[in-house]
Amino acid sequence: MALAVKTSLIPSTAQSPLDSRTVVAALADLVNIENPYVGLEVYVAETGKKYRVTTLSSRTIGTQTVYSVGKYAALPDMTDLERVTALENAVNGFEESAMALLGEDTETEAT
Repeated sequence: MALAVKTSLIPSTAQSPLDSRTVVAALADLVNIENPYVGLEVYVAETGKKYRVTTLSSRTIGTQTVYSVGKYAALPDMTDLERVTALENAVNGFEESAMALLGEDTETEAT
């Protein structure tokens, strides 16, 4: 479906997105995005995170069906990766400590 735009897709100001649907102020604004699609990635300024649209909701107005964001999921960011790394380090440290307490060698030989 083609979209009619009143201006070109060249940003006229710094820090402005090419597609205005890709940035919203708050999570509550996601439902107000016009012409959303599954897979659309949106940055939410309130949370500082990106979200991906996973489902759409539809409603009929007269003879026309209008779609809005149904469900969305947060995309992982650096903070999430740091948490996973910290958890992996804690698990590895625990395993090494347990092996040392049991008197088992933590190194394996290459074959």
